[in-house]
Amino acid sequence: MKVVVYILSVLIATALIGGGAFLVAVTTPDPGSWLIFLATMALTVFVYGPLVLGSMLAYWDAKRSDASKRYFAWWYRIVVGLEVLAAIGIVIFAMLADAPVWLPVLFIAVGAALIMVAVFVGAWLRKREEARAPVERPWLPLTRREILRKITKMVVTFVGAFVIGLALLALFAREIFTESLVQALGLAVGVAFFAAAMAGILVTMPLFRQIREIVGRDAGQVRKLAKVVLKGKRLDLDEEEQVDATKYAAVAAIMLPFQLAYMMLLYAGIILQQVQLLANPVARQLVIPMLALLVLLLVVVVPFSVRYIRRARAYAREHEDLVPAVSPVPSAS
Repeated sequence: MKVVVYILSVLIATALIGGGAFLVAVTTPDPGSWLIFLATMALTVFVYGPLVLGSMLAYWDAKRSDASKRYFAWWYRIVVGLEVLAAIGIVIFAMLADAPVWLPVLFIAVGAALIMVAVFVGAWLRKREEARAPVERPWLPLTRREILRKITKMVVTFVGAFVIGLALLALFAREIFTESLVQALGLAVGVAFFAAAMAGILVTMPLFRQIREIVGRDAGQVRKLAKVVLKGKRLDLDEEEQVDATKYAAVAAIMLPFQLAYMMLLYAGIILQQVQLLANPVARQLVIPMLALLVLLLVVVVPFSVRYIRRARAYAREHEDLVPAVSPVPSAS
């Protein structure tokens, strides 16, 4: 059920972003590149802020502990604060671009409505899952064969999506092949990137669930373990927490590379899609700032991800005596 809701939410978010961009283009024919960028960023916050919040509420229990309550209170403030900044941004855009008054009002109203929907749907999904009879499973790390199976699924998805994409273009858009083979290949590769990224998300979800089971849905506790394992902070852990931290490190050492992989695939698909729009002089005004933002995000995120992966692997190896089954964690070399 969660997978279906996740896919639907991504599709709806994409449709909202596209619809909002269309309204901006129709109501403000030539506002200038930086104003288009401002409107796009505001629209992105209005849509994806609630999406992230709803996903977290569906996954973690916001009231499980005092630490969890504080953590989610912090997230609420972040999302609402970003929504306020987005509202200010879209108002500035409307004033400078001479957009109709109803445009910023509509965007702000949709953003507020999405927050309420996200809170309701997220809590509903969590309660629905908790209502099921819990299945007691012994904790076991992934074997190398299971890891390779996940990688294989992503590779097969990429190749399959590429072949299917080319076949569909050949059948229904043959003029693209005749006009530009490079463009056709680019479209097929872009589809393959997105499909492989989705496959990466799906194969990573069991690892997320495993981490959630380690801490009993307590977002505050998983944050504490992450501080110790990934950030190297020295916090007092009791014996049970030390075992949980080792389990967390063993799973994170596998999960984080998959996270990085599907993020890179997703970004590659987006970048390839944006590059193909550079030939359009109208779209170029939005594409160039978007590409710059994507590159900046990669420059910031990738080094942190690599550092966290190394720390998780090191922690799991150094504390494997607490949980002997963590030995399948790959070495950093």
